Amino acid sequence: MPTRLQPLFLVVDAGGTKTAAAIAGADGTVFGEGVAGGANMAELGLETAVTEILRAVNAAVLATTGAAKDTASASVGSAAPYACPLEFQAAWIGASGCDSDLDVERLTARLAPAFRNGVTVMNDALLLSVLLRLRSQKQESRAPAPEAASASGVNVNVDGNGSGSSTGTPWLAAVVAGTGSIVLGIDGQAGQFGKRGGHGYLFGDVGSAYHLGLVAIRMAADDYDEGTEVPGGLAALLRKRFGVDSTADVPARCHDVPPDMDPVSASNERKLRIAALSPAVLSLSGTCPLAARVVREVARGLATDIASIARAAQKWGHSAARGGLAITGGLGVQPLYVAAVVAELAELGVRFEWVESVEAPARQCAVALGQCHTV
Repeated sequence: MPTRLQPLFLVVDAGGTKTAAAIAGADGTVFGEGVAGGANMAELGLETAVTEILRAVNAAVLATTGAAKDTASASVGSAAPYACPLEFQAAWIGASGCDSDLDVERLTARLAPAFRNGVTVMNDALLLSVLLRLRSQKQESRAPAPEAASASGVNVNVDGNGSGSSTGTPWLAAVVAGTGSIVLGIDGQAGQFGKRGGHGYLFGDVGSAYHLGLVAIRMAADDYDEGTEVPGGLAALLRKRFGVDSTADVPARCHDVPPDMDPVSASNERKLRIAALSPAVLSLSGTCPLAARVVREVARGLATDIASIARAAQKWGHSAARGGLAITGGLGVQPLYVAAVVAELAELGVRFEWVESVEAPARQCAVALGQCHTV
């Protein structure tokens, strides 16, 4: 449990399937974490997003304080406003589906009153920017002072490569490949400079778990319709998952929802049902040629979006040698999938200085946010 005067840092990662919150100290200690339901603002609405974010925060607060009784959750999602009992030096809330300035403004207006020092609201992919900030600060703290100017007045070997020229500002391709997907380009100094995706599953969510499940169903159905279906493998997996005897019946089962389910919940249920196929399809890709084709196609789609951001970085004057790739999300942290994406990027001629899979973005970004204040 932190001391009363110890600075605390909060990060909330509000995704399409779940919302995670973490509270950390400046020394990297994680004091508490909390989990709640999905909070995609665009697909589930502002009210659901606010409710689930505050529930996750409240759970993290209770874990941090060690309270035996939940004294605050009665107001979470009720008419009474929630007031967080802890004070944070910085509080970052990244929400999927929060893509425009208006989205940020609306969500901030609802969440800020719950926190004594306010909050910084952003798209969930932007949370990864703190990893770039921390790397840059650590590099700067270790870097030797620039050598004195030469007789000609030109600084010599400023970047340590003997060229006498700067290698450019560090930049990051921040990728979320969870239920949905988005790719952002982030400059180490100027902030976001590019975006691909993030428009929701109706527009494909390229490279996401939903996309992987969707392509798996489509390819299996195509093979069946063409009379080229191979016994076992992906087709058998889909038939078993949806409880049908023929692969031809799988697409129809994707639409089945209880008749009394409201439209928003029904839409989300279909999306999550398809996205939930991704772990099994990925596991099967090592032995099933059709599953392997599915993974390659989906990885290629995400790599194409990342490559677009890399091209935008060059237009901004960034050096490829200073670029990093941070990828998170349920699918984005799977080694098989990351390897497939990196392989497709290589085919497109794109390579990064470093690649990091962020398995627990709320926790890791909360730790990084705290450390940024001490480096």
